[in-house]
Amino acid sequence: MQILQRNYGLGDLVIIPFKCSTWAAGFLLLQRILIGLIPTFQVVITASFIDGAIAVHQGQLALSQIYPRLAVLVALVAYQRLIGSALDLANVRLGMGFQAKFRTAVTHKRVNVAYEHIENAETWDLMNRVTGEGENQIVQGFNSLLLLAGSVIRIAGLLFLLFHQVWWAAVIILVFFRSSVCPWNQGRASRL
Repeated sequence: MQILQRNYGLGDLVIIPFKCSTWAAGFLLLQRILIGLIPTFQVVITASFIDGAIAVHQGQLALSQIYPRLAVLVALVAYQRLIGSALDLANVRLGMGFQAKFRTAVTHKRVNVAYEHIENAETWDLMNRVTGEGENQIVQGFNSLLLLAGSVIRIAGLLFLLFHQVWWAAVIILVFFRSSVCPWNQGRASRL
């Protein structure tokens, strides 16, 4: 990995982790997308299970036909309980990739600094502060970006379900959300 002398932006929060540990970054990205979709799936699966249980109680469905719905619901709950450990392991692997590639590139940059800058105490102190925890900040930024994306997916999925079942409730929620939460509408919301 090579560190270039340029301004790094939001896109680099995604690119750099993939350069350091492709597997761990890809796993984290995929899991955060799935975690964002789980509430939507959970609502649909739970509704299907409840409908099946009511149909079994009324005699319209055999008891054996509800077991697949129950198995999917149990698998979904088990996934939610176990994925935290897998995400922790992927974050550790990502951190190791950063130490192996990013930290090595930063050290290589520091080795190539002109001698006059090494002797200057202020410059050396500045370099130590700037290069101290760079990889941790990038990992935290990457995880924050994934959490944000997962939250957007979760909200969009639930709004889709709500709009699909009760369209007028989704419209009311969107109107209240737009007028009270969105930062670009704060001035307008205070006038209402």
